[in-house]
Amino acid sequence: LSLYRSRRSPLRYFLHFWTEELPSTLYLARKDIRLSFFFILLAFGIGVLSSSMDPEFPQVMLGESYIRMTEANIDAGDPMAVYKQKGAFSMSLGITANNLYVAFLTFIMGAIFMVGSIAIIIRNGIMIGAFQHFFIARGLFWDSFLTIWIHGTLEVSAIVLAGAAGLTM
Repeated sequence: LSLYRSRRSPLRYFLHFWTEELPSTLYLARKDIRLSFFFILLAFGIGVLSSSMDPEFPQVMLGESYIRMTEANIDAGDPMAVYKQKGAFSMSLGITANNLYVAFLTFIMGAIFMVGSIAIIIRNGIMIGAFQHFFIARGLFWDSFLTIWIHGTLEVSAIVLAGAAGLTM
């Protein structure tokens, strides 16, 4: 009886993790989280600025075929058609898989003296900035903003946290 009396239930472990351990870990990693967020925000600005100075920059960052497909979607009157190519579940699964891959890569690359994590954070930030400016330049800010940032909020948060973990590592 004395052996099993002090054991926590699985629910208690679950609650303890979310109320104590995770907040404490995030607090201890706050400097790395800020640094990771600073890098992605700076890179986002670089992507927007570069795209505004050179209209061909989004093509360099996103690829010629992707830009052509997006321009065709804009001409067809559905600029966000890329997010409607598959069913909602398939699209959600694809986005999730991509986010997990990028977050894992960002974290793992921290093993290369932080340079790998920072490089991935910067590359993704520049891509996001170039992509957002691509739509701004075509007068589609709100359409793109609302569609992109529905999943982009989670994606960027995952990259920032994975980058902070990579910086910590």
